[in-house]
Amino acid sequence: MEFKKRTLILTVIFLAPLLAGLIYLLTTYKHIDAQVKTISLSVNGLSTEYTTTAQTVGEFIAPLYPDRDKIVSVFPSESQPLTSGDIIFLQLKPTAVNRAVASNLKTAIEKSSEPEPKSPVYQGTATWYAFGEGMNAASTQFPKGTRLRVMAVNSNKIVDVVINDYGPEKWTGVALDLNKPAFMKLAPLGAGKIKIKYFII
Repeated sequence: MEFKKRTLILTVIFLAPLLAGLIYLLTTYKHIDAQVKTISLSVNGLSTEYTTTAQTVGEFIAPLYPDRDKIVSVFPSESQPLTSGDIIFLQLKPTAVNRAVASNLKTAIEKSSEPEPKSPVYQGTATWYAFGEGMNAASTQFPKGTRLRVMAVNSNKIVDVVINDYGPEKWTGVALDLNKPAFMKLAPLGAGKIKIKYFII
């Protein structure tokens, strides 16, 4: 009987520190578990910093992107534990853009890439002639090789041409002779003569 008591006492003495250590570890783990982390999230190449108490990648992105169908890939894997300073790379499916928005965006991009005028804006008339397949024009005002942007006054349609010929004669009152393909960008050939604005680009 005495032996059993001693064994029980020794067991309690031995197990008590272990039990206390286990309780301490669990408490510490819960404290660590709730720590705020700073995470960098890169979505389709655009990075943003977040603070979170999430423990895994999956737990972090779930409330941000509840629609799983939009997610193409996640790196590191969603089961990966999070630590402060981690970078998560998320690839999402492209979002369909409203047609009007897409059209406005295209126009804005085109305008932003338009060349600046390198001369005053001139006004006059243009005719056409059958010469060459490129976007070319004849001029007495500019030397060969000059690049012009020509706009039809009535329609605001534009065409960029390169001067590669001399003409028309000044007495005709015509500023530029556009070759057939260039004229057709501005008006039907049947128009014959159109009012234009033009400048060097």
